[in-house]
Amino acid sequence: MDGEEKMDGSKVVEDMFAELQTNVLQVSTWTEVRNVVRAWATQHLFLPCTTTPTVNGLVIAYHDEVEGCQKIQVGLPQVLALGYIAEFKVNKGVW
Repeated sequence: MDGEEKMDGSKVVEDMFAELQTNVLQVSTWTEVRNVVRAWATQHLFLPCTTTPTVNGLVIAYHDEVEGCQKIQVGLPQVLALGYIAEFKVNKGVW
């Protein structure tokens, strides 16, 4: 085993977040993004989970049983992120 390999699970975590980013890039509406994030959070037991669009992508907040509330940033192309922000603002009161 290479002495530089991480043994703390960080590679698994990186892979999970990369999976989320890949899945989000395959949809085109905020409603679809929310569904993708919820499915991902359920699969990886990151519930409850919230998603907020930003100009650089998504902020995902989830509950970790050991560390409590955690937040991650999922980077997305700005044109997608801005579209999600617009849809989020329009529909915020009905979700």
